[in-house]
Amino acid sequence: MHPHNHWYGGGHVLLTHALGKRRWTVPSIAGHLQHEWDIAQVCEGDRALNPSLTAYLWSSGSRRRRAATGLRNHVVIGAPWLYLRDLDPKLLTLELSAADELKIAMGGTDPRPKAPTPPTGDLVLFAEHGLDGEFAARRLAAQVREQEDGAVTVALSHRDFAVPAVRAVYREAGFTAHDLGPLPDASGTPQPRYLDRLQQLLTGHRRAGANAARSELLYAADLDLPVRVFGTVPPALRPLTAPADAAAFAADELGREFLLSPAELKDVLEWSGRV
Repeated sequence: MHPHNHWYGGGHVLLTHALGKRRWTVPSIAGHLQHEWDIAQVCEGDRALNPSLTAYLWSSGSRRRRAATGLRNHVVIGAPWLYLRDLDPKLLTLELSAADELKIAMGGTDPRPKAPTPPTGDLVLFAEHGLDGEFAARRLAAQVREQEDGAVTVALSHRDFAVPAVRAVYREAGFTAHDLGPLPDASGTPQPRYLDRLQQLLTGHRRAGANAARSELLYAADLDLPVRVFGTVPPALRPLTAPADAAAFAADELGREFLLSPAELKDVLEWSGRV
């Protein structure tokens, strides 16, 4: 299976929707799941996909942009984020035995794996630094500090969070630095998946922002969080920053109208008879 199909826990979310029950190991998918908003990041793994394999896309916009490059053999199924939003959260955690429930009721430890509790605040900022690293972080921190009075959480990639100098820039500005964690999920384990962790982070804030095009801005708009962009706003992002347009734009780019039923999803992903 293409390694990208484990990124963000997207494959696991689709499997849980298709089955309506817990399962921790994702069966193989004969193709490539779109894992990022293609306006924010063009996936080279998708562009180099064997023509005999299917690209599973989020939306009609993704299909149109992919077709414009000369690529074919794609199917629109909607973004895993939308399937996650419709899932019963209990299906993403271990089922407790009667003995475990009794132990918890008596003050014992909950045995289910949990991600660290994400910070809460006014603005969650998804920061991009490029090759400038610490220097880009300093410029962004100064700009945000000048324009924001409330509590700011800076969500950093797992790689950037591992750089002490980058973390220090944001902490010196009075912000909370938060590690978004690794992109690949821990397949075969009940560890919380990336998208699930991200949903918890977003719902703990009143607004979302970024200094570049990011999938998280679509997710925030889908949650009815106001979105802002620091720096020059690319034309593709303008609908997200307009309160009257943001939710509808996010629904279009995430492919809400293309969501499949469990039976349909199993057929499309060639899981019927296998799961």
